[in-house]
Amino acid sequence: MGLKANGLTLQTRFFEVVSRITYDNRVVNMVSTVYRNPEGEVRTVHRDTGQKNRITKEPYTFSEG
Repeated sequence: MGLKANGLTLQTRFFEVVSRITYDNRVVNMVSTVYRNPEGEVRTVHRDTGQKNRITKEPYTFSEG
């Protein structure tokens, strides 16, 4: 006995956004849990700045202006 993949689906409306923010020579790692409603609107459910090693990719630099 076991589950068969035929006919099974998986949906979620919750996602994690992992970011490293540098501002004014300070660096903060933040993991945000966000919820996307059926209309496509996204809202933040939770923010965590205590997780230090979640980002494994090289930094992407974005400059305003």
